[in-house]
Amino acid sequence: MEKMKLFAVPMQKIEFSRDTYKRLFPGGKVKTPIENVKLGEHQYEKLKARGREEYLGAVYQTLTDPVVVIETEKGNDKARLYTKSFREFPGEKIDAVISVVVDIEGIPVSISTHRRDVNNTLNKIKKGGILYEKETALPVGTGAFNSPSSGERQPT
Repeated sequence: MEKMKLFAVPMQKIEFSRDTYKRLFPGGKVKTPIENVKLGEHQYEKLKARGREEYLGAVYQTLTDPVVVIETEKGNDKARLYTKSFREFPGEKIDAVISVVVDIEGIPVSISTHRRDVNNTLNKIKKGGILYEKETALPVGTGAFNSPSSGERQPT
């Protein structure tokens, strides 16, 4: 829970447009701290159809700068859960966003991104194996909470 608090950042509010999507995910791909991930077919359309347009920036933030990546398994199905914590202002309630990445024909593919309660996310962390954990950030309260220098990557 401490890392989720320490690394919680504001969710980027960016224009939901095909051009923004292509700029964030050139060729439908993104580099994460542990692998290159392809976005599943029709992810842009799925965000729109499910009323999740405001999550476009969070999809990028979660995949490029996760707090933790968890490996999960249900039967023969394996997935990696990229997890990022968000809050608008210091002291506010923390929410988590999870991007589900599975291997399809040997290629890591992000098939879903959704918001989850942070406690639900912590339970997943306890049950799964941790593949990656973010290690560096400026301490909360340094005045760099919403600054690009706080370790948060900003889309160009």
